Amino acid sequence: MKILVTGAGLLGRSIADELAAGHDVTVLDVVAPATTGAWDVVVGDLRDPDATAKACQLQDVVIHTAALHGIHVHSHSETEFMEVNVTGTFNVLAAARDAAVRRVVISSSTAVFSGHGPVLHDDLPPRGGDVYGLTKVLDESMAEHFRRKHAMEVIALRYGAIWQLVLQFDRPDVQQALGGKRPDLVALAMGGGVTDLRDAVAANIAAALNQGPFDAAYSVLPTTLFDEASPNARDALAQRFPDLADSLPETLATGRVYDAARAERDLGITIAHGQEEFLRDALALV
Repeated sequence: MKILVTGAGLLGRSIADELAAGHDVTVLDVVAPATTGAWDVVVGDLRDPDATAKACQLQDVVIHTAALHGIHVHSHSETEFMEVNVTGTFNVLAAARDAAVRRVVISSSTAVFSGHGPVLHDDLPPRGGDVYGLTKVLDESMAEHFRRKHAMEVIALRYGAIWQLVLQFDRPDVQQALGGKRPDLVALAMGGGVTDLRDAVAANIAAALNQGPFDAAYSVLPTTLFDEASPNARDALAQRFPDLADSLPETLATGRVYDAARAERDLGITIAHGQEEFLRDALALV
């Protein structure tokens, strides 16, 4: 199968590496990556409809990961976000339609749920908060439009913060995007909004290759450690994981509540890396 992956960032490269063992994979990015894998590279800008159309020709599936992300809100303008995340996504969908691509998988974000909580589920109406969340709401609206009007198979996958990227806070680009601040890893791990890179890759491959049927959007998040009626998070964790009791902060908010059963059932995957793993990683780094 011929598969186009947009974006040579952490997620796009990881997906391409996994798929290249059994498929003909091309990665499209605005600059040539310094290192490549067993996949071809096409240099092109998603904001250029001609370049995007050319890249989509003869492809069976497009996996669209290229975007500006939440960590870029303070380092890039609103105009840049709209041009890359919204115009770029429209160009991908339009090019895929014109090239008769079988399926498109787009990267969205749990940022579309800004203002909802604490219980998170995929039937909530998207309503992004900052400009990043807004662009993802618009992306999902465009995806639904192409599903409905052009009978295209388009699936949006919503991720939380990619844990492996968060742990790279010493990278210059991540430092710049975070304003030089180290993230509160424990709070992030417990917030119910973290996705492991390996689970994000597995979800993309399943959405691209499996038969379905699929709904319009899935949140790729692990089931949280607590339910809506949970007591104090710190006390509950200390009771559940006695070996962590002395390491936990004095106060620890429960965060959002999420159940991964729907995504696991429909996509045919197991979200294997969850809050306990993230929390143990975070406490080891405090």
